[in-house]
Amino acid sequence: MRIKHKIQSLLKDSLFFDMVVILLGAAGGGFLNFIYRLVCIRFLPAADYGTLNALIALVMLGSVGLSPLGTTFTRFFTEYAARNDFALLVRAFKAIAKKIVFSSLLIFLLFAVASPLTAKFLNTRILYVNIAGVLIAVAVISPLFMSVLQSLQRFKLFSSVGIVSAFFKIVVGAFLMWRGFGVLGGILGYFTASAVALVMPLYFIPRIFRRLRDEHKNCPAGELDPKPFYRYFFPVSLAMFAFSSFTNIDSIIVKHFFSSVDTGYYSIAQNIASIALFLPSALAIVIFPKSTKAFVEGRDSPRILRKSLLLAAAFCFLFVAGVFIVPNTVLILFTGKTNPASAGLLGLLSAALSFYALTWIMINFLLAVHNLDFIVPFAVLAGLEAICVYNCHQSLMMVGYTVTIFAVLAFTMLLWSARNKVHIRQG
Repeated sequence: MRIKHKIQSLLKDSLFFDMVVILLGAAGGGFLNFIYRLVCIRFLPAADYGTLNALIALVMLGSVGLSPLGTTFTRFFTEYAARNDFALLVRAFKAIAKKIVFSSLLIFLLFAVASPLTAKFLNTRILYVNIAGVLIAVAVISPLFMSVLQSLQRFKLFSSVGIVSAFFKIVVGAFLMWRGFGVLGGILGYFTASAVALVMPLYFIPRIFRRLRDEHKNCPAGELDPKPFYRYFFPVSLAMFAFSSFTNIDSIIVKHFFSSVDTGYYSIAQNIASIALFLPSALAIVIFPKSTKAFVEGRDSPRILRKSLLLAAAFCFLFVAGVFIVPNTVLILFTGKTNPASAGLLGLLSAALSFYALTWIMINFLLAVHNLDFIVPFAVLAGLEAICVYNCHQSLMMVGYTVTIFAVLAFTMLLWSARNKVHIRQG
């Protein structure tokens, strides 16, 4: 009876239920995204796959400066929703949307101007770099729509967007690569996913707004003050850029210094190791709005962090242990082939990305509870990692060791910051 009671209590726990919804969505979307990477590995030679991976790393690094828009919007939209001030939420959404579209066009033009130099650094074609620029421009707009779904805790729809966009990525990308379009086909698959992820929320959000307006039409609306957005956005932008640098700069530097084949081997190991990010990414999606709401209401927000870290750490430990024990089996399982370089890197990069996964959860929690003190030292540490990877590239293993060391340092820094600012153990 006691076990049955605990199971019933667990099912009634909103954090657990929403986490399961997001986890299933993230698992589905993440699985499809991972399948797409395996499809790319199988369709493309190692050299071409290394080029594609470097381009995607460039997109991640280029768009991350504006990805905090989503975090910022979620932070304030959640506060409005917690106060039932949905009229203010809608007004803020419309005002921001106009500026976001203009900014997206401007960013693409700037990226297009710089594309010849970028293509030269990456030893690739300007066309590929320009398509990457389009992906960055779309990435500027998407966070606004997704943040509304996250803030209103529409986690089922949020998860559906990820799954459907990943499905279309596979269909379009695999077909184009099968038809011989190579790297171009691979990156157009990513473009298709971005377009779908933009259109789906655009269809549903107006309907959600109309329903909320009808349900809360008698509630007075607050005043829209854009200053808190800007005060929150710029430090958060620095934090997100730093995290993206931690997880992507190695791919770009490897592409610059190493041969195309070696870059491909590194990319294969890195992408399989990225499985460690799947569950923690799902947890971070849930932890941000729930921690924000708990913080606003004066409830126990560190409890949410402790649960998330324990679940993520258990998952990462099991994954890393398996990768270290049978690396060649894992490579054959996911790619149908193996090579000594990727096998040697797989365990190391899996450990590194596991610590970065825990770091990502810490970042979302600290931002949710308004703890921004960690951002500057965190950004400095990211800069140091980039410098060390750039100068310590005698071998792929040396790059892997450097990335792992800085992953441990990054998580330790944020854990210390959380303990000192929100008393995580006593919370």
